[in-house]
Amino acid sequence: LKRQAFESGGGGMVSTLGDTVRLMQSMLIGSPALLKPETIRMMAANQLPQAMQMHIETMPPFAGRGFGLGSTRSLPAIAPSC
Repeated sequence: LKRQAFESGGGGMVSTLGDTVRLMQSMLIGSPALLKPETIRMMAANQLPQAMQMHIETMPPFAGRGFGLGSTRSLPAIAPSC
């Protein structure tokens, strides 16, 4: 058998439930910040090149979705060129 490469972005990253909850709580408006605002903006921005779409073999296509750092996000509609 030939071992296949598997791209997994942040695969293998681990944390405790408590630390994950603290990170999520820190992103609520009015909460003490753990991350800089620029970091949060980068996490929410699409990190894929414009022509690339996410594809997960066992799921339907992610048309109109991008991928930030840790989550998917809706992409603005692009008017078709004439």
